[in-house]
Amino acid sequence: KIKILVSLGGIDKYELSHKIIKILSKENFFLITVLINPISKNYIYVKELCAKYDHINQIDFSYDMPNILLNHDIIIGCPGTSTWERACMGIPSVVIPVAENQIEISEILQQKVASIILDRLELSDSLLPSIYNIVNNWKKMHKNNLKLCDGLGVNRISYLIKNIININSKTLTLIKATNDDVKLVYKWQKEPITRRFSFNSNVPDWDKHRKWMKSKLKKFKDFFYLIFDYEKNLKIGVVRL
Repeated sequence: KIKILVSLGGIDKYELSHKIIKILSKENFFLITVLINPISKNYIYVKELCAKYDHINQIDFSYDMPNILLNHDIIIGCPGTSTWERACMGIPSVVIPVAENQIEISEILQQKVASIILDRLELSDSLLPSIYNIVNNWKKMHKNNLKLCDGLGVNRISYLIKNIININSKTLTLIKATNDDVKLVYKWQKEPITRRFSFNSNVPDWDKHRKWMKSKLKKFKDFFYLIFDYEKNLKIGVVRL
């Protein structure tokens, strides 16, 4: 059977998951996994819809996306950041652009015979033919995806960063932020250049900032660091994951 992963970004902006499920559910030859975030508007409907079919499994989240991807033959998704994850693992996809900046990526993927573009308004007519097109050309598309991304980007970026900050001088390190740093981080948060590149350009309220940062420091899944120049004995920035 053909294993298909349906993953349409963080919030499934155009509520496409349930439309795709209804189309794919007619094909018993498919084993389908639907990955959808609980904050999506159509989450409950999608979850209930998936539960009606034995060959469709729904998941909210996975800490092990590499294995999720590798356990599927085809992915139906958006051509965002996950494009390169799929390419690195050689997995052909049906890509559905949901933003203006995804159109060019989609066109290039199709030109390289790595993916097939599908307009979100043409699902009913074009989804199944697109999937079978990939099935018939899977080996070729698999190889073409592997040519697009070798997965060594992190090493290249790390190398460049090391050169930029002259890591050999051994003056920079990361230290864990503490409650003593709340005021300092707030000072940085108020800087015009900080606000310029923030989702919210307004200067945060002190009380809200204090509560927010203290709550972040308590969470074991969040990592809050300061960049520290110990040659100058100076805290110079924030790294937060």
